[in-house]
Amino acid sequence: MPLKFTLARQAYLLICIPLVFQICFVLALIVLVKDANEQAAVQAKLKEKIGVLEDLYSLPVQMRTAAKAYMLSSSQSDMTEFENARQQMRGDLDKLLKMTANIPAQQAIIKKLDRDIVEGLRRADEFMALIQEDKTNVAERFNELMQVMIPVEIENVKTIRSFVAELKSEDNKRPDIQKSLSDQVVILILIGVSAVVILDIALAVWFSNGTAKRLSILMDNTAKLALGKELNPPTKGSDEITDLDEVFHSMAAVLRDAEQKERAMVENAVDVICSLDSDGKFLRVSPAAATVWHVDAEELVGQRVIKLFPPEQREQFVQTLKSLVDRREKSEFESLMLLPDGSTRHILWSVQWSRAEKALFCVAHDITERKRNEEALRESEARTRLVIETMPVGVMLLDRRGQINQVNPMMRKLFLRHRSDELIGSQLTDLCATQNTVNQPSTQQLSELFDKAMGRFQEVTAKRANGTEFPAEVLLTPFGGPNSGKLLGMIMDVTERHEIERFKNEFLGVVSHELRNPLTAIRGSLKMMMVGALGQQTEQAQKAITIAERSATRLIGLVNDLLDAEKLEAGKLDMQFELRPLYPILEMGVESVKAFADDHQVTVQYKQTESLVYADDHRIVQVLINLLSNAIKYSPKGSTVRVDVVSIGDLDEVRITDQGRGIPASHVNSLFQRFKQVERSDATAKGGTGLGLVICKAIIEQHMGTIGVESEIGKGSTFWFRLPNKIASAQSTPAHALSAPRDRAGQPEII
Repeated sequence: MPLKFTLARQAYLLICIPLVFQICFVLALIVLVKDANEQAAVQAKLKEKIGVLEDLYSLPVQMRTAAKAYMLSSSQSDMTEFENARQQMRGDLDKLLKMTANIPAQQAIIKKLDRDIVEGLRRADEFMALIQEDKTNVAERFNELMQVMIPVEIENVKTIRSFVAELKSEDNKRPDIQKSLSDQVVILILIGVSAVVILDIALAVWFSNGTAKRLSILMDNTAKLALGKELNPPTKGSDEITDLDEVFHSMAAVLRDAEQKERAMVENAVDVICSLDSDGKFLRVSPAAATVWHVDAEELVGQRVIKLFPPEQREQFVQTLKSLVDRREKSEFESLMLLPDGSTRHILWSVQWSRAEKALFCVAHDITERKRNEEALRESEARTRLVIETMPVGVMLLDRRGQINQVNPMMRKLFLRHRSDELIGSQLTDLCATQNTVNQPSTQQLSELFDKAMGRFQEVTAKRANGTEFPAEVLLTPFGGPNSGKLLGMIMDVTERHEIERFKNEFLGVVSHELRNPLTAIRGSLKMMMVGALGQQTEQAQKAITIAERSATRLIGLVNDLLDAEKLEAGKLDMQFELRPLYPILEMGVESVKAFADDHQVTVQYKQTESLVYADDHRIVQVLINLLSNAIKYSPKGSTVRVDVVSIGDLDEVRITDQGRGIPASHVNSLFQRFKQVERSDATAKGGTGLGLVICKAIIEQHMGTIGVESEIGKGSTFWFRLPNKIASAQSTPAHALSAPRDRAGQPEII
């Protein structure tokens, strides 16, 4: 397959050829400029060396002059001048050593000078130190020093002059080298600019004769398509312009097909599609007019559209059309249409003025059915509003900030307000009596109330307009969708329920103190009679006493279960939660029912387990005893009750399986309700109060677990409960879940 010379490749060629040439040109220019800079740097270093060496001529003279002056005057300024000249000479030598570090021949010269000068400086320092201590025969000592130093200095001056002459000779050659480099740069620039101009012209000619010409053909095709003329023949080539021209020809064919389909769609559309002139006369009408308006489309052409409107709307429709023509914009509006049979229809008009066609293009959509639905919706809303306004509980609509926006009449009645606007705009927390810590911010109160009352009833103390308080339950739920920011709230006065609770508590107190204590005493007396502590009884009397003792024991158990159930539901039963091994709990539960199982000739099996549970061990033993006792009671003699442990993620499931008669599916859901048993005769034949499973369910739920049963008639039942095996799992449930208000449907029955 030959490689396509696409526009992208052409563009790359147009860009890359000049770019590569320019890069090469710039690189060559950079090399020349770099050489020139290096030559300039070398020349600067030469001049710097020459300057430093020339300084060394004068510095020995300055030092001798300063030494003579100090010898005669002992002036400190002369000594300072001597020291300055000495330090400058040392600095110049160090600088020369550094500058000639990469030139071995020059480095050797400087090192010899350094040795000679350092020796001279040492002698000068000794002389200056000597004359500071002893000023006698100073002139003779100075002459002796000069006799030693002057020959060395003369030799050094010769060396320096020779070195300077050599450096100046090299420096004189640098301008010629720099001029040569400058000439090369100029020549390179002239060649590069000329080549770029020639190359650009060549590429422009190539692009114009190829790509640009075919683009002009493509533009000509667009004009011909708009005018409906025949297109130019397809262009030749292998780039995107050729592909575009091919697509353009295909598009023209598709447009012709689309025009035919559009005509067919207009003719078969459900809505009436028509065009009007500026006076409102029909120019074209789709066949749908016969179905929707019951008028033949051909009859409407040339007629004014206002004839189809009721007389009272005709003038308004004419003004609307004139406004659309003047503004030249699209608009939608509704109107009534009068049909030939005298009926009216609701029509939604979508109208657009076409300046090219000088006509109004209209789509008339029949919305009669929608109008009927809207009216039905309004009636439904009115009925809903009537229901809310007549509800026996307070209903309010509020925002996420807790501000009340709407209330029903019961809200006014509950809070003793004469008008709804007395409540609208106030905060939800304003209706509640302050019961929390002093100076607690209202936003925190509102947040706590939202958290507790969202999706469930939360009891609060409400406050009426006259300052009186009453117990109430508040329920909040999102309203109007997740993004509406609205909440629907319900408030119910629970004063009567509180009275019932008080009566119930008084009744339970009576049961606890006035019934359980006497029964305990009676049972004790009966047991004493059974063992003969109060005298020997006849056989018939012994049977009667045994029956009475069992009845008293059962009644005491019923009272205890009833009190425990109440404490559990009220959250008043203390529990000590810890992460404990499960096996000792199972062992304690099984051992507690061993004698009972032996009496019923039933075997209880369980296995070693390493599981841990976050629980109160005594309460879980209570659950095990209850479930095991039930399984033993309803198991046939010689059967086995099995205790299994299964891990399910963050939970451990304890399963107690028997081989009893099973539980009908119709009774499974009611097993964990108060005083419910599978058969009415079970209470007398098997014993039990009907509260055991209720207590088990309450204990497990306070452990943040679940309890349930699986059963099949004739094959036995499996009671199971699940407990968290991690502290984090048990604590993940909000704390208020332990004390959340109970569903009123599940409140205890009064016996």
